[in-house]
Amino acid sequence: MSQFRNIHSGERCFILGCGPSLEHHDLASLKREVTFGMNGIFLAADWLGFDPTYYVVEDTLFHEDRFQDIKDQMRESACFYPLQFGCHGFKRPNHHYYRGIHDFDDTEAEGWPGFSDDATRLLYSAGTATYICMQLALFMGFEEVVLIGMEKAFARARDAFERQGRRIVNASVGGKLEVFERVDYASLFEPELGDTRATLKLEKGDA
Repeated sequence: MSQFRNIHSGERCFILGCGPSLEHHDLASLKREVTFGMNGIFLAADWLGFDPTYYVVEDTLFHEDRFQDIKDQMRESACFYPLQFGCHGFKRPNHHYYRGIHDFDDTEAEGWPGFSDDATRLLYSAGTATYICMQLALFMGFEEVVLIGMEKAFARARDAFERQGRRIVNASVGGKLEVFERVDYASLFEPELGDTRATLKLEKGDA
């Protein structure tokens, strides 16, 4: 994991959720961006037109159910999984494993969930791959993280970035995700030709 420390210092990235609002974005411009995908994003490979730069799964049940699909289809992305996923028959050269802490429950206790800035030590799951992506993005040195297709939010992630003079913004169309500053998705790019919007059906996953 140490090879990823500050590898993208000063850059921006996009974290793609699996929420229904994802289908309302023209994703053509993301082919030239650094992107994080998660869980069932590979089911939309033809619609997306590209493989995410990074891919994350933290859900054991999803991994068990889609073990073969993940192994077969996520060949181009750098993939991040908890240590316990590194079983015989699953490891690949593009697989990277982290020590995950399942720090989640139904409470709003102060300090919950934890947020790590050092992926060589541990990452907190908080029950969603999105949260892992955010911690990886901070560890990799991204200056700005843009969320699309998201429904879940954690103020601790926002605060962790702001303490270092960085930011997470929400470019999702609609939804109720107001923890992060909203930005207009189209304004993030130079004018593009074409429109990749289409009907998208994903398995239940992170949003």
